[in-house]
Amino acid sequence: MFSQRYGGTFRVLEFTPDGDTICPMCKDTSCVVKDNKSGDEICRRTGRVLQERCISEEQEWRTFGNDANATGESKNRVGGANDVWLDDGGMERTQIATSNQRMARLNDTATQASQTDRILLEAFRTFRNVANHQKVRESVVERGKDMIKHLSDKDQLQRRKTEVHMLAVLYLACKEDGSFIQLRELRVGYPEITEEQLKNAIKILQKKLEGRPTVAQNQAAVLCNRVCSKLCIRDPHKSLIADACTAAEMQIASAVRPSSLVGAVLWLAVRMLGLTHRIKDIKDAAGAAVQTIQQACKKLEIRKIFSDEFIRLCKPEAVLELEGASEAGAIADGEGGSSASSSSSSSAVAPA
Repeated sequence: MFSQRYGGTFRVLEFTPDGDTICPMCKDTSCVVKDNKSGDEICRRTGRVLQERCISEEQEWRTFGNDANATGESKNRVGGANDVWLDDGGMERTQIATSNQRMARLNDTATQASQTDRILLEAFRTFRNVANHQKVRESVVERGKDMIKHLSDKDQLQRRKTEVHMLAVLYLACKEDGSFIQLRELRVGYPEITEEQLKNAIKILQKKLEGRPTVAQNQAAVLCNRVCSKLCIRDPHKSLIADACTAAEMQIASAVRPSSLVGAVLWLAVRMLGLTHRIKDIKDAAGAAVQTIQQACKKLEIRKIFSDEFIRLCKPEAVLELEGASEAGAIADGEGGSSASSSSSSSAVAPA
């Protein structure tokens, strides 16, 4: 029982066993709502304010800094560590208000971040700025942070936290994640950094990151989807060609760059489908040289990499012609459409 003032008089409020307020006018609980902003309990049927300035016992709606990428808000009173990559989780620094200067200096000394964490934070900040400039996915950023943390654990980060090194980290993170990016794209916005400096930084980081555990990615299939989009090749051809790239990776034992492998598979696919794409178009979209695409073509067997479903979509005469050229060692010949050469002469370089 609880008394509440109404228009100069007090009326007794009643509550259900569950604690819900019963409106004294309409004797109903289903119409009673809470205004979380003002703290009032209001009956929607009669319009009366049953209680004022109530204290909510529900969880708070709060969003923490480390949840900035999450969608919506979470009902939590506490958050996780600010940064999982720091040894102390970013929670070591605490400020205490005091008029005693000696106590303030002692508190600063006891709670200041370690030198390792300061260097790591500076590197993370530079890397985040570089990543935001390129608008890469969050998965790429996390891979880059893992690389930076690995360098920090090996005491190799002190002199490698500049922009050129963070660009190199971003390049390696994109490559590992399957989101390929070219060096000239990385240098946009950083004209003072030369391509030679960036290449040297990448080579150095590759040596320093040896032994770091990574998650394997089907790089050729991921790149194939991107190249197909550039060439306006849609499903079902797009997905079937990506599957062929995966099979080609398993077939070729020698090291072939994913861009060259994708270019080779696409060059075979467009000729079998009778499309009008030229090898120059594929070369530009995949970022590979004509010669490397042709060399990769010679190592591929059509029936082993392309599924029966894809071959049924192709022109039969083009498939037979390419199979004959493959046996003769001239599968890389031809320029556009289904004009594969079936002669037994040695492979000629297609004009770029």
